Amino acid sequence: MFYLPNNKKIDEEALGDAFEDMDLGNIYYLDSDTGRVALENKKANKEDNMGMGKRYYKIPKIPADL
Repeated sequence: MFYLPNNKKIDEEALGDAFEDMDLGNIYYLDSDTGRVALENKKANKEDNMGMGKRYYKIPKIPADL
């Protein structure tokens, strides 16, 4: 189990899914206040509002073959 400095548990299952999702239209963010993973679908939402917040950190995509 992984926890943020504020003792909130990180949603590890959603974080793993975010790492492995290779759809370039999906951008995932880790909410540093709650530990939840948020999805922004660039195809459905043309604005990049979620990436603007200081509490959200973009999750990189990691190919499964690494």
